[in-house]
Amino acid sequence: LDKGVSGIVVYAKTKQMAGMLASAREGQLLHKEYLAIVKGKFEEQQGTLKYTLGKEKGIRGRSVTVDGQKCITNYEVITEGNFFSLIKVHIETGRLHQIRAGMAHFGHPLIGDRLYGGSMHAMKRPALHCWKVEFVHPKTKKKITIECKLPDDMQKVVNKLQEISTVATGL
Repeated sequence: LDKGVSGIVVYAKTKQMAGMLASAREGQLLHKEYLAIVKGKFEEQQGTLKYTLGKEKGIRGRSVTVDGQKCITNYEVITEGNFFSLIKVHIETGRLHQIRAGMAHFGHPLIGDRLYGGSMHAMKRPALHCWKVEFVHPKTKKKITIECKLPDDMQKVVNKLQEISTVATGL
C-alpha cells in the first residue's frame, strides 16, 4: 500500500509462499478492492478507465503518458454528494499510484491526496482504503476472503460531505 493508504496487507512468512502469492497476483488470482473518496460526481455509475502510467522527468509521482505501463481501473459509485463520490475500485493491473494518479487524471482526485491535487481540508492522507482481498491459498487451495471496514477518519469525511451536500441541495 502507498504511504497513508489504509486497509489490508497480505504478506508471506516464507520465501516460497511469497513467490506463490506474487504468482497469484500476476496471474489475476489475487483480487483486491478499494474504497476511495474522490472529488466530484461521475457521469456513469460504473465504468472502466484504461490509460498508461509512467514517470516523467522532474515530476514527483506518476502521470498518464503515451509510452507508460498499461493500467485498467474499474470503479463503481457507492454514494455521491454534490461535491464528492465514494467509489469502490478494482484494479486489473497493479501499478504504482494507479488509482491515485488515474483518478486525478480523469478529474476525480482523491480527497486528502496532496501529491495528485486532492483537497487537504477534510483529510490529511489520501482517502483510499483496501477493504477486501480474495485469493486461493497457495497450499490449501481454499478461497480466502478478508474484509476490513471503512476506517473512522474516512467514514467521518463521508458523513460530513453527505451533510454538506444535503444542506447545499436545500438552498
